Amino acid sequence: MIDTFAATIQHDDLVLFYFAGHGKQSRDSNYLLPSDYDFDYRGCEHNYIINNAINVKYLMKKIDGKKCRVTIYLFDCCRKRIRIRATNAKQGLSPMNGSPQTLIVYACAPDSAVQDETRNNRNGSFIENLLKHITRPDKHIEKIMKDVADAVHLQTGGFQLPHRLSSISGKVFLVLNNNQGKAYLIFQLD
Repeated sequence: MIDTFAATIQHDDLVLFYFAGHGKQSRDSNYLLPSDYDFDYRGCEHNYIINNAINVKYLMKKIDGKKCRVTIYLFDCCRKRIRIRATNAKQGLSPMNGSPQTLIVYACAPDSAVQDETRNNRNGSFIENLLKHITRPDKHIEKIMKDVADAVHLQTGGFQLPHRLSSISGKVFLVLNNNQGKAYLIFQLD
């Protein structure tokens, strides 16, 4: 699945990778858990994770190898530690560093959980606010992500605060207005 996705990426593309679900860290590596992840705690979870989850280092290496102009990773998953049994696996994602021109956004801070559903009973607070802000014209992506983080923090009463790491130089705009006041989707690095 990751190889297929990476094969579609062209040099100088803007890549936006979004994952919603559960994440875990095991032996200092981060893993994204598929919806059918079903470890029964009778064996070694690290071996199960290696064979049944997506290694984030592998994902980032495949994408970074394409020499994208800008890469944005949005990880909408918990980063809270859970009870550990005979393994050093932890729930959530540990901090990661991206290559140059990379923005990594976590739905919550380290050792924190996400609020599962909002009043619309459909989405978590991160994606609900991301959908409200990401298509705002003439706003650079870091301003959008700051506004998303502020809105999530307010909406959850301080329970959840998205965390951002960026090495993007310049401003990245996803949507710009044209002279007639109509918004259009574009990627522009200012």
